[in-house]
Amino acid sequence: MSVELQFYQNMAPFKNFSELSIADYFHNVPESWYVIITDVRGSTKAIQEGRYKQVNIIGASCISSAVNVMENYEFPFVFGGDGATMLIPQKYLNSVCESLRALKSLAESDFNLELRVGYIAVQALKAQGHNLLIGKYELTPGNYLAQFKGTALAYAETMIKNNVQGATILEPSVNKNPSLQGLSCRLNPLKSKRGLVLTLLCMSRLSDSKVSEEILKEVLLNLRGILNNDFESASPVSANNINWSFLPKSLKEEVVLSHDGRSFYLIYFIKKMISIFLENTLLIFNKSIGAFNSQKYKSELILNSDFKKYDGTLRMVIDCSLEQAEKISALFEQLYRQKKIYYGTHRSKEALMTCMVQSASNNLHTHFIDGSDGGYAMAAVMFKKQLKES
Repeated sequence: MSVELQFYQNMAPFKNFSELSIADYFHNVPESWYVIITDVRGSTKAIQEGRYKQVNIIGASCISSAVNVMENYEFPFVFGGDGATMLIPQKYLNSVCESLRALKSLAESDFNLELRVGYIAVQALKAQGHNLLIGKYELTPGNYLAQFKGTALAYAETMIKNNVQGATILEPSVNKNPSLQGLSCRLNPLKSKRGLVLTLLCMSRLSDSKVSEEILKEVLLNLRGILNNDFESASPVSANNINWSFLPKSLKEEVVLSHDGRSFYLIYFIKKMISIFLENTLLIFNKSIGAFNSQKYKSELILNSDFKKYDGTLRMVIDCSLEQAEKISALFEQLYRQKKIYYGTHRSKEALMTCMVQSASNNLHTHFIDGSDGGYAMAAVMFKKQLKES
């Protein structure tokens, strides 16, 4: 495998989220790679109609489709609630794009959601003066979340959403069967332990990288102080609030997404329903079978949740008290009035989890977290309003 293909795999990870501000952990992305941006158009309206779970699972499906097409090749991605950002080496670009085109068709035909998918070369972004650095945050051994710095991703998103020359926008495919094995949304909503779930977005208003670093340090330091000096304690996922139904409410969505089109839908639905019932029964009663240990999986699930991340914008879904939420809002408003940041927040009583499981027995699984009632997408309404008014 070439040096550029191994670029992300060979990076030394950091294990403490507060180390996000340490420059030595971040490296320039190879110019031959591509940035892929996906999002559900009109997601705010769909969420207001009560379809936030569907929006959420389509957003997570973008990452799952790439994972399966690349046969578990390790690559950087960020889940954004109603979409995702991914960095793909040139070798896999065509196959990933074909899978995303199929997902785009499936989203439109079976969910009545328009999935926007576009990509742009890192080289083209750098030619426009936008840098892109990446760090590797270790959740547990073998499970990592990519963290990004620089202005390239925000610029790529603008280009793709506005169909600017230089960005490639994908059309839907005739094929409606993307590879989405391992994707599920079976947990009941995660009820807040401390009072509320706060979804937040925060981005530096200043383009100077050194100044932005200082602002990031200031935000992280203050947030950590408000959260009892421990980010992990604010996770919305805990042993006390993870629980499964024998058959999840999202059963239909999971069957639609996982059906490969090669078998009769009704037969597949029944088989899938029985499989999910048996798997969830093991988890509900803490039973193990073969190499699968339900209690081990549950403890890993808590640690492998992506409730905090950074892609030029700090994104967090945290379980906190009303007092802590008020302090965070006051902090952000102060920094906003000082012209240091843009921000957006959304409050709810629960968080949602969508799971991407490559191996439940070998600790190869990642769990995407969002606030209920459209957490990230609704926080983005306030965030985008500030951007427009600046």
